[in-house]
Amino acid sequence: MLFRSGGVSAAGAHKLGLQGGDGLEAYVAAGAIEGVAKRHGLGVGGEPNVVLRAVPDDIWPVVHRRVAPIAVVLADLAEHSDARARRVAYDRADRLDRELARG
Repeated sequence: MLFRSGGVSAAGAHKLGLQGGDGLEAYVAAGAIEGVAKRHGLGVGGEPNVVLRAVPDDIWPVVHRRVAPIAVVLADLAEHSDARARRVAYDRADRLDRELARG
């Protein structure tokens, strides 16, 4: 698999109550990102409906999931342009932190 879902695209898999909409957010191996963009006709600029985030090539082989881990998805959402996505990220991160503190 050339990419792993992240951000809003992965929110459904983590049951965060957000829909992915028309866009795609994904992680791609850094060495493959240009090829993926070219193969799918992606360009830079304008209103993006696809966001690709590069993962260092030496780390990529250990990323076996189709969907980014919850902590990564929450970090993506915390920086999202949509206020609701940010609120969901902060609320879920706070709940996760409290759950981990209880042990």
